[in-house]
Amino acid sequence: MIGRMFITGCFALVYVLAAELYPTEERATGVAASALTSRIGAISAPYVALTRTIHPELPTIVFAIAALLAGLVAFLLPETKDKELLEHVDEVEQLAAAPALRARTGSQQADGAMKCSDGNGFSEINGPA
Repeated sequence: MIGRMFITGCFALVYVLAAELYPTEERATGVAASALTSRIGAISAPYVALTRTIHPELPTIVFAIAALLAGLVAFLLPETKDKELLEHVDEVEQLAAAPALRARTGSQQADGAMKCSDGNGFSEINGPA
């Protein structure tokens, strides 16, 4: 029963996290792609359980490997706590081009410059020309 509770929580978390990660322009597509991926996992789970006929421990091994891989890949996702949601794909590309900005809180200004808090006040970083 506890396992089902965690699976349900993770399934719901896909929608929340996907909505925070994608910029507004691509949010619906990103959430739909994330939902599709989670549904594929839900559809394939009974077939993985059928591998018990090959070896009794094989379903447990497959599910454990999938969970470990998902956990490791989750470490690659950016932190979204206390950060503004991105509005445009250009902002995502700008953050990807400047890895040092990933740990900072940023917001796009009207003139194309990015204003970031670096802990010692604010510094401006020029946007793409």
